[in-house]
Amino acid sequence: MSTEKPKKVTVGGAALGKPIGPYSHAAIAGGLAFISGQGPRDPMTGTYAKGGIKEQTGQTMRNILEVLKALGLDFSDVVKVNAYLRDIKDFQAFNEAYASFFEGFAPPARTTLQAVLPREEMLIEIEAIAKVRS
Repeated sequence: MSTEKPKKVTVGGAALGKPIGPYSHAAIAGGLAFISGQGPRDPMTGTYAKGGIKEQTGQTMRNILEVLKALGLDFSDVVKVNAYLRDIKDFQAFNEAYASFFEGFAPPARTTLQAVLPREEMLIEIEAIAKVRS
């Protein structure tokens, strides 16, 4: 049994801002980076992305990318994604926006669920697991 403690990473600065709750942006353990659920909040303004699911998916994925970049990673390192939609009727539009972030390489495994999200303005939340580079 490993006694390795997970490395918890809070990414700061204007690119992502501080977590809005008691959590780390990512925890690294066993060669994997577990990225906390990200929503469509613009870290520069503190407001949620305007528009529909496509706009909110774009902002959410950009937020995930900022965490990945802080770890020296990108979307090609992501192996699993869990996506939570406020309304499953947004599934097709979400897919279209989501797919654009994985052009040129195979997308990761993914689960998509309808869920009650923590903020009324949120149409989506996404968490990810990425393989840490050696």
